[in-house]
Amino acid sequence: MAEARTASPASSPTDPGSPPPPVPRPAPRGTLRQRLLARIVIALSSVAQRLPMPVAFRVARLVGAGWYLAAPRRRSLARANLLRVCRYLVEAGMARPGVAAASRDPRALERLLRSAFQHFALYYLEVLLLPRYTATYVLDHLAIDDPALVEALMGENGPGHHAIFVAMHFGALEIPSLYITQVRGIPIVAPMETLDNAPLQDALLRARARTAITILPLRGSGPALAAAFAAGSSIGLVADRDIRHSGTVVDFFGHPAPLPTGPAIFAVESGAALMVVAARRTRPGEYAGAVIPIEMPGTGSRRERVRLTVQAMAHAMERLVAAAPEQWWTIFFPVWPDLRMAAGTTAPAARDAFDAPTARGTHAAPDGEEPTSGSGTADVRQ
Repeated sequence: MAEARTASPASSPTDPGSPPPPVPRPAPRGTLRQRLLARIVIALSSVAQRLPMPVAFRVARLVGAGWYLAAPRRRSLARANLLRVCRYLVEAGMARPGVAAASRDPRALERLLRSAFQHFALYYLEVLLLPRYTATYVLDHLAIDDPALVEALMGENGPGHHAIFVAMHFGALEIPSLYITQVRGIPIVAPMETLDNAPLQDALLRARARTAITILPLRGSGPALAAAFAAGSSIGLVADRDIRHSGTVVDFFGHPAPLPTGPAIFAVESGAALMVVAARRTRPGEYAGAVIPIEMPGTGSRRERVRLTVQAMAHAMERLVAAAPEQWWTIFFPVWPDLRMAAGTTAPAARDAFDAPTARGTHAAPDGEEPTSGSGTADVRQ
C-alpha cells in the first residue's frame, strides 16, 4: 500500500545504549492447569501461523460469534457502553451510517455488538500471529491515514524519536508498536501486567520480544520508565481505562469517566511530545493507522495542565474510535462510573438498553475479570 511506504524497515529497531536491560522473564513455573493453558496457547500460535491469513481471521470471527452467544453478562455491559459511544458519535457528527443506525435501532446495535466480540477475538489471534508481523509485513499491509503527519512526527529528527506514545485497547493493538519500533527504529519501553499464570506470562513475553519493545513489569514501573525516558527511549502506555482507580475524571464520550494520568504527568513534567496512536482493521491482515499529536497547555498549575492534557487525550481517543467503534474492546469492561454503579445481576436485552433512562438501565458486570492479554495500563504513578 502506497500510503504506508513513507519509511523503510529500520536496520536496528533498538538503540542498545538507550533502554534499560529487559527485566528477566518469570520462571515458567505454575500449576499443572496453568502449564497446560500455556502449552495450549503456544500450540494455537503454532497452528495459527501456518494458516492462510484469511482462514485464520475467519476462524477467529467464528470464535468471537460463539463468545457473543455464550457470555450474556459481558454482552450486557458491552451493549450499554457501545450504545453510549454510538449516541455520542451521532451528537458529535462523527458517526458513520452503521453507527448512526445502531444509536437508534436495537437490531443494528446488536449487529455492531456481535462484530465487537469478533474483533476482540481477532486481537487474541493477532497476538498469536506476532511472529508473522515483520517490519516488511507491517510496511506492506499498514496504510497510514496521514503519511505527511507521520513523517513529520517520526521521520529523522522528528519529535516522535523521544516521545510518549499512548495507545488504546482498540483494533490491532500490536501494530502501532511494531510500526514505531521495527519500521521507524524508535526504541520503546512499556509496562506490562504480570499474569498469575507464570508459564503463560513467559510465552507472551517471548512473543512480544519480537516487537523490540523493552517490557517492564507494571507494578513499580514508574521509576524505571522515568529512567528509560531520561536515557533516550520513548515510552508506550495504554491509557483508555482507569484499571487502578486513581485516574483523572474528564469528559469521555459525553460523560464523566476517570482515565489514567501517567502519560499526562510524563508529558507535563518532561515537555516531551505526546501522541495517541491506533491501528484499525480494514480487511484480514490489512490495517489503517493514525496518530493524533496532543497540544500541551502552556499555562496553568501543574495539576490543571495535567487535567487538560488528559482531557485532550480523551478527545483524541474519541476521534480514533469513531472510525470503528466496534473495534474498541474497552467496551467489555467498566468505563463510566454511572454505568458501573447501575450494574445489576440480570442481563437486559437490546431493547431494554434503549428503553432505560439515558440508555443506562440495569446492567450487569461483565463475566470474569480483566482478560490476561498482557496489555499494560498507563497509570504508573507510585
